Amino acid sequence: MKIHVGLDAFCASLDLVPVAVVMANPKGTIVHANPMLIGLFDCVKSNILGENIQTFKAQDLDSAQHADREICLREPMTEGSEVTEIRASIKRNGAIFDAEWNSVSIRIQGDPYILTTIHDISAVQSSGRMLTQLIESLDAVAWEANGSTFQFTYISKNVENLLGYPVEHWLHDGSFWKDHVHEDDRSEAVKFCTLHTQNEKNHEFEYRMIAADGRIVWIRDTVNVVRTSSDGLQLRGLFVDITQRKKEAAEKIAMEARLQNTQKMESLAVLAGGIAHDFNNLLVGILGNAGLVLRDLPAESPVISMVETIESAANRAADLTKQLLAYSGKGRFVVKTLDVNLLINEMAHLLETVVSKTAILKLDLAPDLPPITADGTQIRQVVMNLITNASDAIGDKSGVISITSGLVEADANYLGGIYMDQNLKPGPYVFIEVTDTGIGMDETTRAKIFDPFFSTKFTGRGLGLAATLGIVNGHGGTIRVYSEVGRGTAFKILLPAAIDQVATPEDNSNGHRSRAKFDGKVLIVDDDETVCAVLKRILQSCGLEVVAANDGTHGVALFEKDNNQFDIIFLDLTMPHMGGEEAFRRIRSMKSNARVVIMSGYNEQEITTRFVGKGLAAFLQKPFHVEQVIEVVNQIMG
Repeated sequence: MKIHVGLDAFCASLDLVPVAVVMANPKGTIVHANPMLIGLFDCVKSNILGENIQTFKAQDLDSAQHADREICLREPMTEGSEVTEIRASIKRNGAIFDAEWNSVSIRIQGDPYILTTIHDISAVQSSGRMLTQLIESLDAVAWEANGSTFQFTYISKNVENLLGYPVEHWLHDGSFWKDHVHEDDRSEAVKFCTLHTQNEKNHEFEYRMIAADGRIVWIRDTVNVVRTSSDGLQLRGLFVDITQRKKEAAEKIAMEARLQNTQKMESLAVLAGGIAHDFNNLLVGILGNAGLVLRDLPAESPVISMVETIESAANRAADLTKQLLAYSGKGRFVVKTLDVNLLINEMAHLLETVVSKTAILKLDLAPDLPPITADGTQIRQVVMNLITNASDAIGDKSGVISITSGLVEADANYLGGIYMDQNLKPGPYVFIEVTDTGIGMDETTRAKIFDPFFSTKFTGRGLGLAATLGIVNGHGGTIRVYSEVGRGTAFKILLPAAIDQVATPEDNSNGHRSRAKFDGKVLIVDDDETVCAVLKRILQSCGLEVVAANDGTHGVALFEKDNNQFDIIFLDLTMPHMGGEEAFRRIRSMKSNARVVIMSGYNEQEITTRFVGKGLAAFLQKPFHVEQVIEVVNQIMG
């Protein structure tokens, strides 16, 4: 390049250029430096004139890498030749920065010179480093890939923290991403990228990837489609780990489902409890009158068998109310510390008669289990219901039904997989597990098995599992269900272990028809006329004088007139206007040693817990027999 002005005029024009410019002779000796260069290198102009241009170059450069450019700067350049290089430079104070050098050969009045512009690019590179650091500090992975092959051309280093694979694996293997997408999501993920690459829009989608340690990681991938002039379509995006978010969402859905089940069961339990309450009052009339008739009939009477048939039918009806109370979670009647293994062994012969002839019953009972606090009759009902279901699941085919017992230390996570949200406390639980090799259940069936009257058998069946759940819930336990279509089902009953307690033997005697006689006066407070009438006849048959009140308000008023006249007060728990609990408090406030017997169809443990330390004389479970009433009177007055 030829310059048609003098050297001084040209140098003066360089001083006005807004970039750093240095001019040297063919040997590299500096003959001029403009103010921008002086400022860039923080030096004095007089100190650099006459110096070689190489003094600005860093001393630690790879000489082999830049040998050709060094020669261009040291030897005369052909007119018009140009070299551009990016390399480190040094300021006078020793600070190193990156610069872009652009050199061109010129002639001024026939003399050759090398004109070099120097641009400080350290700020640009610093910004790049900052951007890289920023990307790698994000809780996400930035990436870029070919839109056709999905070959990654860039991925940020924090992918190693997320999935455990080195960056090199992503960049050097064209199928790496596809190969490590979860197999259930792979086709959809590839299809998604292919489809949305065609319309060049930005999209988000979620899929799972398999980490280096085998973990399943949920990814939310935000994909940005970019069309480039050289490479066609490029995909750029961000991986975000949403595994925890997915887990929390699943837990929320499961919790809501358990809550809905709980609310449904509670609503139905209230209904079942109400029906059982009214039904029990009717049964009191039937059983009570039948018992009184049997007491008074001579042994040779031909109607005894008929009355006993009535009594037997009423007892079966009472069992139905127990099922309803069990479903409502209030079905425990005689609560004792029980040995689960002993209970199952005693039932073994009976269970074998229930099991299908083509099935084998196996017992696998863990030794030295702590006892449970439970009603033996109700727990037997639970086992019987589960064995019956297991037998039905096997049907006419060959199969195995197993009863296993054991002890498990249940933590919060273990208890989190139960059917309903019951807020059970972590701790030791004795379990009874009934498994079968039957047809199993799908998810739809499994979700309905505890619904009242839901059945996979003929219409009219189905209260068994609903009652089973109620019994277990009423004992402070829970049920876990495992099932797979074609591979069988397992019901695992968990009941709180009574650590450091000893099992007490059950009294299975049926009692006798007592003819005990007492002197005294009794107050009956019950809103059901049938209950009042039957209880009055029973007590009068024992020689007691009886006064009856039809609700709590009336009963309290009668007691207030003369609180010393009544030896025993029989008080129903559930009554209109004033319930039994309020009536009990008022009676005891008037006479602290008043002997009150609470009557209810609900379980004894719940009632006695509510009245603990308050001086309750006894509890009478509805529906009751004549002998049970006499036994209570005998305990108090005997």
